[in-house]
Amino acid sequence: MDRKGQMTLGTIVLVMMGIFVCLAILPQIFNTQHQLTNKLSQTNDTANLTALECYTAGEGQVNTSSANCNVSVTNAPSGWKIADCPLDTLVVKNSSGDALTLTTDYTVNLSTGVVAFKNSSGGANVSAYDPVYFDYNYCADGYNKDSGSRGIARTIGLFAVLAMVIFVGYYGLKNWMSK
Repeated sequence: MDRKGQMTLGTIVLVMMGIFVCLAILPQIFNTQHQLTNKLSQTNDTANLTALECYTAGEGQVNTSSANCNVSVTNAPSGWKIADCPLDTLVVKNSSGDALTLTTDYTVNLSTGVVAFKNSSGGANVSAYDPVYFDYNYCADGYNKDSGSRGIARTIGLFAVLAMVIFVGYYGLKNWMSK
């Protein structure tokens, strides 16, 4: 009996399971690839200056002599990232969503992720400091600091998709072409 072009139920189930497993893990593979090769964005990282005893609402002043007014962002660089992957595009916003002015309202050390607040002489509404929000880009743990390794890591998703295509093609064509 010629069974060319006919797949057994077991083969169909095996191929479908392979497709479903690959489709289930592909998003995680691409998310990991993104973390290895790109800086991640953080928006609305929050600090409450009153709770830190940096800003006193009754006085309307930032206590610049307090070490609590030196706030570290959540994803501050550490280890090798201090020198090789500092934060970039750090923006500090007040509770109204208005950007504060660098050097007038705050200073920042991008290598350590520390924002030092100060009293503004530029007319910023000091009472609107609380809470403050930080928007910045940072290197996640696992980020490849070398451009060559980032280039190689960008092929992870490609090879995962190729593996799925080869798996489906091999089992599909093998059973479809058999006699």
